[in-house]
Amino acid sequence: MITNLLIASTVILFAYIAISCVKFGVPKSVSDTFYLWFEKDKKFEPLFFLVMAATVFCLFPIFIEVTPDHLQFLAFLCPAALAFVGAAPRFKSHEALIHFIAAGLCALLAIVWMICVIPDGWAVVFAFGVLFSVFGIASRGKYVFWIELAAFVMTYAGIWYKAITLGYF
Repeated sequence: MITNLLIASTVILFAYIAISCVKFGVPKSVSDTFYLWFEKDKKFEPLFFLVMAATVFCLFPIFIEVTPDHLQFLAFLCPAALAFVGAAPRFKSHEALIHFIAAGLCALLAIVWMICVIPDGWAVVFAFGVLFSVFGIASRGKYVFWIELAAFVMTYAGIWYKAITLGYF
């Protein structure tokens, strides 16, 4: 059951990002997809929130399970911050402060989790940072998207690594 939730979380988040990129091209940020879908049709307004909520809901159990007890607060707060990003998607409006603080906190906690939980986690963080910085530079002005994608891929890779090494798969 818990492994199915990790699979669901991974598929939901990355399918949403991939479909958005196919539909609109690479956006300025993952959060910018809220506006892209909303501008296409107002009925898509709740889509970003629903994707973030489903992603977080499915991620919580396995994220906490694969994290050592003394660091489980990171595995709780990181997706909780992502939930706030989804709950305050209008970063070009009065929700900007909540959105940006939550997004920054989510990324920071993911990096701290990687460094503390994954063997040689600092090297993984550095490698993902360099790799996705190259993509960001090549994409001319879409740095935030690639930084966000690096944070997501890095975090999910770490969670999958822990789940596999702990025998969940």
